[in-house]
Amino acid sequence: MIKQKSKAIAIFGAVLFLLIAAIALCLSACNPDVQQNDPPAHVHSLTAVAKKDATCTEKGNEAYWKCESCGKMFSDKDGNKEIYSVPEIAAKGHNVSDYKVTKEADCTEKGEKFGKCDVCGLTVTEQIPATGHDMQWSAEGETHVKKCTRCGVTEGEAEQHVYNDDGQCVDCGAQRSSKPYVLSEDGTTLTFGSYPQSKVEDPALQSMLNATIQNKTPTADEFNGWTDYEYYWAGSIKSFMWYIDVNYKNAKYRGVYFDEYRPDRASDEGDRDWSIQPENGYDINIVYWFKWEPITWRILSNDGGKALIMSDMILDSQQYYHSNDEDRFIEVEPYFIQPNNYKESEIRAWLNDNFYNTAFDNLCKEYVVCSEVDNSAETTAKSTNQYVCENTNDNVFLLSYKDVKDVSYGFDSGSGACEARMRKNSDYALCQGALQEDGYGIWWLRSPYDYSRMCAHIVYSDGMVGSYNLYYLDVGVVPALWLTL
Repeated sequence: MIKQKSKAIAIFGAVLFLLIAAIALCLSACNPDVQQNDPPAHVHSLTAVAKKDATCTEKGNEAYWKCESCGKMFSDKDGNKEIYSVPEIAAKGHNVSDYKVTKEADCTEKGEKFGKCDVCGLTVTEQIPATGHDMQWSAEGETHVKKCTRCGVTEGEAEQHVYNDDGQCVDCGAQRSSKPYVLSEDGTTLTFGSYPQSKVEDPALQSMLNATIQNKTPTADEFNGWTDYEYYWAGSIKSFMWYIDVNYKNAKYRGVYFDEYRPDRASDEGDRDWSIQPENGYDINIVYWFKWEPITWRILSNDGGKALIMSDMILDSQQYYHSNDEDRFIEVEPYFIQPNNYKESEIRAWLNDNFYNTAFDNLCKEYVVCSEVDNSAETTAKSTNQYVCENTNDNVFLLSYKDVKDVSYGFDSGSGACEARMRKNSDYALCQGALQEDGYGIWWLRSPYDYSRMCAHIVYSDGMVGSYNLYYLDVGVVPALWLTL
Protein backbone atom coordinates (compact mmCIF):
# COMPACT_ATOMS: atom_id res chain seq x y z
CA MET A 1 0.00 0.00 0.00
CA ILE A 2 2.82 2.35 0.92
CA LYS A 3 4.64 1.43 -2.31
CA GLN A 4 1.61 2.23 -4.40
CA LYS A 5 1.24 5.66 -2.77
CA SER A 6 4.92 6.40 -3.37
CA LYS A 7 4.57 5.45 -7.03
CA ALA A 8 1.50 7.63 -7.42
CA ILE A 9 3.31 10.55 -5.83
CA ALA A 10 6.25 10.10 -8.19
CA ILE A 11 3.99 10.07 -11.23
CA PHE A 12 2.12 13.13 -10.02
CA GLY A 13 5.43 14.99 -9.49
CA ALA A 14 6.62 14.19 -13.01
CA VAL A 15 3.38 15.39 -14.55
CA LEU A 16 3.49 18.55 -12.44
CA PHE A 17 7.06 19.23 -13.63
CA LEU A 18 6.14 18.80 -17.24
CA LEU A 19 3.13 21.10 -16.80
CA ILE A 20 5.23 23.81 -15.17
CA ALA A 21 7.84 23.51 -17.93
CA ALA A 22 5.17 23.82 -20.64
CA ILE A 23 3.68 26.91 -18.96
CA ALA A 24 7.12 28.52 -18.73
CA LEU A 25 7.83 27.77 -22.38
CA CYS A 26 4.50 29.32 -23.45
CA LEU A 27 5.09 32.43 -21.39
CA SER A 28 8.55 32.81 -22.86
CA ALA A 29 7.22 32.64 -26.42
CA CYS A 30 4.45 35.16 -25.77
CA ASN A 31 6.49 37.65 -23.76
CA PRO A 32 9.34 39.42 -25.67
CA ASP A 33 10.75 40.66 -22.40
CA VAL A 34 11.63 37.17 -21.38
CA GLN A 35 15.33 36.66 -22.17
CA GLN A 36 16.25 34.16 -24.90
CA ASN A 37 19.59 32.95 -25.98
CA ASP A 38 20.70 34.27 -29.53
CA PRO A 39 21.57 31.64 -32.08
CA PRO A 40 25.25 31.49 -32.94
CA ALA A 41 26.39 34.00 -35.76
CA HIS A 42 26.63 32.66 -39.39
CA VAL A 43 30.17 32.10 -40.58
CA HIS A 44 30.48 32.29 -44.38
CA SER A 45 32.18 29.50 -46.15
CA LEU A 46 33.60 31.36 -49.17
CA THR A 47 34.60 29.72 -52.41
CA ALA A 48 36.55 31.63 -55.08
CA VAL A 49 35.02 31.95 -58.57
CA ALA A 50 37.82 32.58 -61.04
CA LYS A 51 37.83 35.37 -63.62
CA LYS A 52 36.53 34.36 -67.05
CA ASP A 53 37.55 36.38 -70.09
CA ALA A 54 34.86 37.42 -72.55
CA THR A 55 34.92 36.12 -76.12
CA CYS A 56 33.56 37.66 -79.34
CA THR A 57 30.07 36.36 -78.66
CA GLU A 58 29.95 35.31 -74.97
CA LYS A 59 30.15 37.37 -71.83
CA GLY A 60 32.84 36.80 -69.19
CA ASN A 61 33.10 37.70 -65.50
CA GLU A 62 35.51 39.22 -63.01
CA ALA A 63 36.79 37.10 -60.09
CA TYR A 64 34.49 36.98 -57.00
CA TRP A 65 33.76 34.85 -53.90
CA LYS A 66 30.55 33.01 -53.06
CA CYS A 67 29.31 31.51 -49.79
CA GLU A 68 28.40 27.89 -50.37
CA SER A 69 25.81 27.79 -47.57
CA CYS A 70 23.92 31.13 -47.94
CA GLY A 71 24.70 31.98 -51.56
CA LYS A 72 25.88 35.52 -50.92
CA MET A 73 28.60 36.93 -53.20
CA PHE A 74 31.57 39.14 -52.34
CA SER A 75 34.20 40.98 -54.36
CA ASP A 76 36.89 40.24 -51.77
CA LYS A 77 38.10 37.01 -50.25
CA ASP A 78 37.39 38.19 -46.68
CA GLY A 79 33.68 38.65 -47.37
CA ASN A 80 33.59 42.34 -46.45
CA LYS A 81 32.27 43.78 -49.77
CA GLU A 82 29.03 42.12 -50.70
CA ILE A 83 27.92 42.27 -54.35
CA TYR A 84 24.46 41.48 -55.63
CA SER A 85 25.13 40.22 -59.14
CA VAL A 86 27.88 38.48 -60.98
CA PRO A 87 30.45 41.12 -62.18
CA GLU A 88 30.07 40.52 -65.90
CA ILE A 89 32.50 41.40 -68.68
CA ALA A 90 30.67 42.30 -71.92
CA ALA A 91 31.24 40.21 -75.03
CA LYS A 92 33.85 41.85 -77.23
CA GLY A 93 32.07 41.44 -80.55
CA HIS A 94 33.73 40.35 -83.74
CA ASN A 95 36.65 42.28 -85.13
CA VAL A 96 36.58 42.12 -88.92
CA SER A 97 39.24 44.17 -90.69
CA ASP A 98 38.35 43.16 -94.24
CA TYR A 99 34.70 43.19 -95.28
CA LYS A 100 33.40 42.29 -98.71
CA VAL A 101 30.20 44.05 -99.79
CA THR A 102 27.60 41.76 -101.34
CA LYS A 103 24.88 44.43 -101.68
CA GLU A 104 25.39 48.17 -101.70
CA ALA A 105 23.07 50.25 -99.55
CA ASP A 106 21.10 53.00 -101.27
CA CYS A 107 18.90 55.86 -100.09
CA THR A 108 16.06 53.61 -98.91
CA GLU A 109 17.35 50.00 -98.94
CA LYS A 110 19.86 48.39 -96.55
CA GLY A 111 22.98 46.75 -97.94
CA GLU A 112 24.96 43.70 -96.80
CA LYS A 113 28.63 42.77 -96.22
CA PHE A 114 30.60 39.82 -94.80
CA GLY A 115 34.10 38.99 -93.52
CA LYS A 116 36.08 36.74 -91.15
CA CYS A 117 36.63 37.74 -87.54
CA ASP A 118 40.33 38.39 -86.89
CA VAL A 119 39.96 36.89 -83.40
CA CYS A 120 37.79 33.78 -83.70
CA GLY A 121 37.80 33.21 -87.46
CA LEU A 122 34.01 33.05 -87.69
CA THR A 123 32.40 34.41 -90.91
CA VAL A 124 30.33 37.43 -89.99
CA THR A 125 27.47 38.91 -92.08
CA GLU A 126 26.29 42.43 -91.31
CA GLN A 127 23.74 44.87 -92.72
CA ILE A 128 24.81 48.23 -94.10
CA PRO A 129 22.36 51.00 -93.05
CA ALA A 130 20.43 52.82 -95.79
CA THR A 131 22.11 56.13 -96.57
CA GLY A 132 18.94 58.25 -96.63
CA HIS A 133 18.30 60.94 -99.22
CA ASP A 134 20.68 63.86 -99.70
CA MET A 135 18.18 66.54 -100.71
CA GLN A 136 19.67 69.60 -102.34
CA TRP A 137 18.21 72.37 -104.49
CA SER A 138 18.39 71.57 -108.18
CA ALA A 139 17.87 74.41 -110.67
CA GLU A 140 16.06 73.64 -113.90
CA GLY A 141 15.56 76.68 -116.10
CA GLU A 142 13.57 79.28 -114.21
CA THR A 143 12.51 76.83 -111.48
CA HIS A 144 14.15 74.79 -108.76
CA VAL A 145 13.16 71.71 -106.81
CA LYS A 146 14.62 69.70 -103.93
CA LYS A 147 16.33 66.66 -105.49
CA CYS A 148 18.40 63.82 -104.01
CA THR A 149 21.97 63.99 -105.24
CA ARG A 150 22.23 60.20 -105.11
CA CYS A 151 19.01 58.76 -106.54
CA GLY A 152 17.39 61.81 -108.16
CA VAL A 153 14.05 61.61 -106.31
CA THR A 154 12.38 65.01 -105.94
CA GLU A 155 10.53 66.51 -103.00
CA GLY A 156 7.49 68.74 -103.49
CA GLU A 157 6.67 70.79 -106.57
CA ALA A 158 9.08 72.85 -108.64
CA GLU A 159 9.12 76.49 -107.58
CA GLN A 160 10.10 79.57 -109.52
CA HIS A 161 13.34 81.31 -108.65
CA VAL A 162 13.10 84.39 -106.46
CA TYR A 163 16.03 86.64 -107.30
CA ASN A 164 17.71 89.23 -105.10
CA ASP A 165 19.17 92.50 -106.38
CA ASP A 166 22.31 90.65 -107.50
CA GLY A 167 20.27 88.32 -109.69
CA GLN A 168 20.82 85.30 -107.43
CA CYS A 169 17.99 83.02 -106.29
CA VAL A 170 17.51 83.44 -102.55
CA ASP A 171 16.71 79.72 -102.18
CA CYS A 172 18.95 77.69 -104.48
CA GLY A 173 21.62 80.25 -105.34
CA ALA A 174 21.10 79.94 -109.09
CA GLN A 175 22.25 82.97 -111.03
CA ARG A 176 19.69 84.60 -113.24
CA SER A 177 20.42 84.27 -116.91
CA SER A 178 21.14 87.46 -118.75
CA LYS A 179 18.24 86.45 -120.99
CA PRO A 180 14.78 85.91 -119.45
CA TYR A 181 13.84 82.97 -121.67
CA VAL A 182 15.02 79.35 -121.73
CA LEU A 183 15.21 77.44 -125.01
CA SER A 184 14.32 73.75 -125.10
CA GLU A 185 17.04 71.29 -126.07
CA ASP A 186 15.50 70.70 -129.50
CA GLY A 187 15.03 74.42 -130.08
CA THR A 188 11.31 74.13 -130.91
CA THR A 189 9.92 75.74 -127.74
CA LEU A 190 11.00 78.14 -125.03
CA THR A 191 9.74 79.34 -121.65
CA PHE A 192 9.20 83.07 -121.23
CA GLY A 193 7.14 85.05 -118.71
CA SER A 194 4.64 83.47 -116.34
CA TYR A 195 0.88 83.21 -115.88
CA PRO A 196 -1.56 81.37 -113.57
CA GLN A 197 -2.12 77.97 -115.12
CA SER A 198 -2.38 74.79 -112.98
CA LYS A 199 -5.13 74.39 -110.39
CA VAL A 200 -4.00 73.71 -106.80
CA GLU A 201 -5.41 70.30 -105.84
CA ASP A 202 -3.68 69.75 -102.47
CA PRO A 203 -6.22 70.44 -99.66
CA ALA A 204 -3.49 71.40 -97.20
CA LEU A 205 -2.04 73.98 -99.59
CA GLN A 206 -5.53 75.27 -100.36
CA SER A 207 -6.11 75.83 -96.63
CA MET A 208 -2.81 77.66 -96.23
CA LEU A 209 -3.56 79.91 -99.20
CA ASN A 210 -7.03 80.66 -97.83
CA ALA A 211 -5.39 81.55 -94.53
CA THR A 212 -3.16 84.13 -96.25
CA ILE A 213 -6.29 86.07 -97.23
CA GLN A 214 -7.92 85.37 -93.85
CA ASN A 215 -10.59 83.35 -95.68
CA LYS A 216 -12.18 86.58 -96.91
CA THR A 217 -14.18 86.52 -100.13
CA PRO A 218 -15.48 89.48 -102.15
CA THR A 219 -18.97 90.76 -102.79
CA ALA A 220 -20.29 93.30 -105.26
CA ASP A 221 -20.34 95.85 -102.41
CA GLU A 222 -17.06 94.94 -100.67
CA PHE A 223 -14.12 93.45 -102.60
CA ASN A 224 -12.00 92.71 -99.45
CA GLY A 225 -8.71 93.10 -101.32
CA TRP A 226 -9.82 91.20 -104.42
CA THR A 227 -9.82 92.68 -107.96
CA ASP A 228 -12.94 92.73 -110.11
CA TYR A 229 -12.51 91.13 -113.55
CA GLU A 230 -15.10 93.66 -114.79
CA TYR A 231 -16.55 91.16 -117.22
CA TYR A 232 -19.09 92.41 -119.74
CA TRP A 233 -22.46 90.70 -119.84
CA ALA A 234 -25.96 91.63 -120.97
CA GLY A 235 -25.13 95.16 -122.02
CA SER A 236 -22.91 96.30 -119.15
CA ILE A 237 -19.98 95.50 -116.86
CA LYS A 238 -21.00 93.21 -113.98
CA SER A 239 -19.36 92.53 -110.61
CA PHE A 240 -19.65 88.80 -110.09
CA MET A 241 -16.13 87.40 -110.60
CA TRP A 242 -12.87 88.46 -108.87
CA TYR A 243 -9.21 87.45 -108.49
CA ILE A 244 -6.44 87.94 -105.93
CA ASP A 245 -2.68 87.21 -106.18
CA VAL A 246 -0.60 86.03 -103.20
CA ASN A 247 2.94 84.83 -102.61
CA TYR A 248 3.40 81.76 -100.43
CA LYS A 249 6.71 79.99 -99.79
CA ASN A 250 8.41 81.75 -102.69
CA ALA A 251 5.70 80.76 -105.16
CA LYS A 252 2.91 82.88 -106.60
CA TYR A 253 -0.75 81.86 -106.70
CA ARG A 254 -3.94 83.43 -108.03
CA GLY A 255 -7.25 82.96 -106.26
CA VAL A 256 -10.47 83.08 -108.30
CA TYR A 257 -13.97 83.50 -106.84
CA PHE A 258 -17.38 84.10 -108.41
CA ASP A 259 -20.87 84.25 -106.93
CA GLU A 260 -22.61 83.92 -110.30
CA TYR A 261 -21.64 81.83 -113.30
CA ARG A 262 -20.05 83.56 -116.25
CA PRO A 263 -22.44 82.95 -119.17
CA ASP A 264 -21.19 81.48 -122.43
CA ARG A 265 -22.56 84.46 -124.37
CA ALA A 266 -22.77 88.15 -123.60
CA SER A 267 -26.36 88.49 -124.86
CA ASP A 268 -27.98 86.35 -122.14
CA GLU A 269 -29.80 88.65 -119.77
CA GLY A 270 -31.72 86.20 -117.63
CA ASP A 271 -30.66 82.59 -118.13
CA ARG A 272 -27.39 81.99 -116.26
CA ASP A 273 -27.49 78.22 -116.83
CA TRP A 274 -25.79 78.72 -120.18
CA SER A 275 -22.32 78.62 -118.67
CA ILE A 276 -19.33 76.41 -119.39
CA GLN A 277 -17.87 76.78 -115.88
CA PRO A 278 -19.99 74.02 -114.24
CA GLU A 279 -19.17 71.67 -117.13
CA ASN A 280 -15.49 72.35 -116.47
CA GLY A 281 -15.91 71.50 -112.76
CA TYR A 282 -16.04 75.02 -111.31
CA ASP A 283 -18.91 76.18 -109.09
CA ILE A 284 -20.00 79.41 -107.45
CA ASN A 285 -18.98 80.56 -103.95
CA ILE A 286 -15.74 78.54 -103.88
CA VAL A 287 -12.20 79.95 -103.87
CA TYR A 288 -10.06 78.22 -106.51
CA TRP A 289 -6.28 78.63 -106.54
CA PHE A 290 -3.97 78.50 -109.55
CA LYS A 291 -0.19 78.44 -109.55
CA TRP A 292 1.78 80.94 -111.62
CA GLU A 293 4.04 78.96 -113.93
CA PRO A 294 6.46 79.73 -116.77
CA ILE A 295 4.66 80.08 -120.09
CA THR A 296 5.74 77.63 -122.77
CA TRP A 297 5.82 79.08 -126.30
CA ARG A 298 6.11 77.32 -129.64
CA ILE A 299 8.64 78.87 -132.01
CA LEU A 300 7.03 79.49 -135.42
CA SER A 301 9.97 81.21 -137.07
CA ASN A 302 13.51 82.06 -136.03
CA ASP A 303 15.89 84.21 -138.03
CA GLY A 304 18.60 84.18 -135.34
CA GLY A 305 17.89 87.69 -134.17
CA LYS A 306 14.23 87.40 -133.27
CA ALA A 307 11.56 84.75 -133.21
CA LEU A 308 7.82 84.64 -133.77
CA ILE A 309 6.33 82.62 -130.91
CA MET A 310 2.82 81.54 -129.90
CA SER A 311 1.61 80.12 -126.59
CA ASP A 312 1.63 76.35 -126.53
CA MET A 313 -1.60 76.40 -124.49
CA ILE A 314 -4.85 78.36 -124.26
CA LEU A 315 -4.02 80.63 -121.33
CA ASP A 316 -7.27 82.52 -120.80
CA SER A 317 -10.79 83.09 -122.10
CA GLN A 318 -11.65 86.63 -123.21
CA GLN A 319 -14.36 88.21 -125.36
CA TYR A 320 -13.36 89.61 -128.74
CA TYR A 321 -15.75 92.54 -128.56
CA HIS A 322 -18.20 93.79 -125.92
CA SER A 323 -21.43 93.62 -127.86
CA ASN A 324 -24.76 91.84 -127.84
CA ASP A 325 -26.41 93.85 -130.58
CA GLU A 326 -25.51 93.72 -134.27
CA ASP A 327 -26.63 97.32 -134.68
CA ARG A 328 -24.26 98.57 -131.97
CA PHE A 329 -21.23 100.23 -133.59
CA ILE A 330 -18.48 102.55 -132.45
CA GLU A 331 -18.74 105.78 -134.43
CA VAL A 332 -15.39 107.25 -135.33
CA GLU A 333 -15.43 109.94 -138.00
CA PRO A 334 -15.62 109.59 -140.90
CA TYR A 335 -16.86 105.98 -140.62
CA PHE A 336 -18.40 103.45 -138.29
CA ILE A 337 -16.13 100.84 -136.68
CA GLN A 338 -17.65 97.40 -136.95
CA PRO A 339 -17.64 94.95 -134.00
CA ASN A 340 -15.07 92.64 -135.66
CA ASN A 341 -12.59 95.47 -136.19
CA TYR A 342 -9.43 94.06 -134.59
CA LYS A 343 -7.79 97.44 -133.97
CA GLU A 344 -10.69 98.58 -131.77
CA SER A 345 -11.41 95.19 -130.23
CA GLU A 346 -11.43 94.58 -126.49
CA ILE A 347 -9.28 91.49 -126.91
CA ARG A 348 -6.45 93.49 -128.50
CA ALA A 349 -6.62 96.02 -125.66
CA TRP A 350 -6.59 93.18 -123.12
CA LEU A 351 -3.55 91.51 -124.74
CA ASN A 352 -1.44 94.67 -124.76
CA ASP A 353 -2.45 95.89 -121.32
CA ASN A 354 -3.73 93.27 -118.88
CA PHE A 355 -1.91 90.23 -120.26
CA TYR A 356 1.30 92.06 -121.20
CA ASN A 357 1.68 93.65 -117.77
CA THR A 358 0.64 90.51 -115.92
CA ALA A 359 2.77 87.91 -117.72
CA PHE A 360 6.03 89.85 -118.11
CA ASP A 361 8.32 91.64 -115.69
CA ASN A 362 10.51 94.55 -116.72
CA LEU A 363 13.35 92.34 -117.96
CA CYS A 364 10.99 90.26 -120.10
CA LYS A 365 9.48 93.41 -121.60
CA GLU A 366 12.92 94.44 -122.83
CA TYR A 367 12.90 91.35 -125.05
CA VAL A 368 9.37 91.74 -126.43
CA VAL A 369 9.47 93.39 -129.85
CA CYS A 370 6.74 95.92 -130.53
CA SER A 371 5.99 95.02 -134.13
CA GLU A 372 3.71 96.10 -136.93
CA VAL A 373 0.84 93.63 -137.23
CA ASP A 374 -0.51 93.04 -140.73
CA ASN A 375 -4.31 93.35 -140.72
CA SER A 376 -4.82 93.48 -144.49
CA ALA A 377 -7.48 91.56 -146.41
CA GLU A 378 -4.77 89.15 -147.52
CA THR A 379 -4.33 87.96 -143.93
CA THR A 380 -8.02 86.93 -143.96
CA ALA A 381 -7.44 84.82 -147.10
CA LYS A 382 -9.60 87.20 -149.13
CA SER A 383 -8.70 89.72 -151.80
CA THR A 384 -11.17 92.11 -150.25
CA ASN A 385 -12.78 92.21 -146.83
CA GLN A 386 -14.93 95.14 -145.79
CA TYR A 387 -14.27 94.51 -142.10
CA VAL A 388 -10.46 94.63 -142.05
CA CYS A 389 -8.72 97.42 -140.16
CA GLU A 390 -5.44 99.24 -140.63
CA ASN A 391 -2.19 97.72 -139.42
CA THR A 392 -1.45 98.00 -135.71
CA ASN A 393 1.71 98.23 -133.61
CA ASP A 394 1.46 95.65 -130.84
CA ASN A 395 3.57 93.94 -128.21
CA VAL A 396 1.21 90.95 -128.11
CA PHE A 397 -1.32 89.94 -130.75
CA LEU A 398 -3.49 87.12 -132.09
CA LEU A 399 -2.46 85.08 -135.11
CA SER A 400 -4.29 85.69 -138.38
CA TYR A 401 -6.26 83.34 -140.63
CA LYS A 402 -3.27 83.36 -142.97
CA ASP A 403 -0.79 82.59 -140.15
CA VAL A 404 -2.50 79.38 -139.04
CA LYS A 405 -2.41 78.04 -142.63
CA ASP A 406 1.28 78.81 -143.12
CA VAL A 407 3.20 75.58 -143.73
CA SER A 408 6.48 77.28 -142.81
CA TYR A 409 5.05 77.66 -139.29
CA GLY A 410 4.29 73.95 -139.16
CA PHE A 411 0.56 74.16 -139.97
CA ASP A 412 -1.44 72.53 -142.75
CA SER A 413 -2.26 74.78 -145.70
CA GLY A 414 -5.94 73.80 -145.62
CA SER A 415 -8.70 74.81 -143.24
CA GLY A 416 -9.55 71.29 -142.13
CA ALA A 417 -8.59 69.47 -138.94
CA CYS A 418 -4.91 69.97 -138.10
CA GLU A 419 -3.13 68.58 -135.07
CA ALA A 420 -0.51 71.36 -135.11
CA ARG A 421 -3.30 73.91 -134.54
CA MET A 422 -4.89 72.03 -131.63
CA ARG A 423 -4.43 73.58 -128.18
CA LYS A 424 -5.34 72.41 -124.68
CA ASN A 425 -6.81 74.77 -122.11
CA SER A 426 -4.96 75.62 -118.94
CA ASP A 427 -6.90 74.99 -115.73
CA TYR A 428 -7.13 78.74 -115.32
CA ALA A 429 -8.73 79.15 -118.76
CA LEU A 430 -11.25 76.44 -117.90
CA CYS A 431 -12.17 78.32 -114.72
CA GLN A 432 -12.79 81.42 -116.84
CA GLY A 433 -15.33 79.45 -118.87
CA ALA A 434 -13.29 78.29 -121.88
CA LEU A 435 -15.04 75.64 -123.96
CA GLN A 436 -13.43 72.20 -124.03
CA GLU A 437 -14.13 69.36 -126.46
CA ASP A 438 -12.24 66.06 -126.25
CA GLY A 439 -9.56 67.73 -124.12
CA TYR A 440 -8.95 70.64 -126.50
CA GLY A 441 -10.32 74.19 -126.70
CA ILE A 442 -11.25 76.76 -129.31
CA TRP A 443 -9.28 79.98 -129.72
CA TRP A 444 -9.58 83.38 -131.39
CA LEU A 445 -7.80 84.61 -134.50
CA ARG A 446 -7.59 88.34 -135.17
CA SER A 447 -9.01 88.09 -138.70
CA PRO A 448 -12.60 89.30 -139.23
CA TYR A 449 -15.04 87.06 -141.08
CA ASP A 450 -15.92 88.68 -144.42
CA TYR A 451 -19.64 87.74 -144.40
CA SER A 452 -20.67 89.19 -141.04
CA ARG A 453 -19.55 92.11 -138.90
CA MET A 454 -20.52 90.03 -135.85
CA CYS A 455 -18.03 87.21 -136.58
CA ALA A 456 -14.28 86.64 -136.46
CA HIS A 457 -12.21 83.58 -137.31
CA ILE A 458 -11.31 80.95 -134.73
CA VAL A 459 -9.54 77.59 -134.53
CA TYR A 460 -11.80 74.76 -133.40
CA SER A 461 -10.82 72.03 -130.96
CA ASP A 462 -9.84 69.64 -133.79
CA GLY A 463 -7.63 72.27 -135.42
CA MET A 464 -10.13 73.24 -138.13
CA VAL A 465 -10.28 76.94 -139.02
CA GLY A 466 -13.72 78.56 -139.06
CA SER A 467 -15.70 81.55 -137.78
CA TYR A 468 -17.56 82.34 -134.56
CA ASN A 469 -20.02 84.92 -133.29
CA LEU A 470 -18.43 87.70 -131.26
CA TYR A 471 -20.90 87.52 -128.39
CA TYR A 472 -19.59 84.14 -127.26
CA LEU A 473 -17.50 84.22 -124.06
CA ASP A 474 -16.19 80.65 -124.16
CA VAL A 475 -13.39 81.20 -126.73
CA GLY A 476 -9.81 80.92 -125.53
CA VAL A 477 -6.79 83.17 -126.04
CA VAL A 478 -3.50 81.96 -127.55
CA PRO A 479 -1.16 84.99 -127.45
CA ALA A 480 1.63 85.51 -129.98
CA LEU A 481 4.57 87.93 -130.08
CA TRP A 482 7.98 88.63 -131.55
CA LEU A 483 10.87 87.95 -129.18
CA THR A 484 14.43 89.26 -129.35
CA LEU A 485 16.88 86.35 -129.14
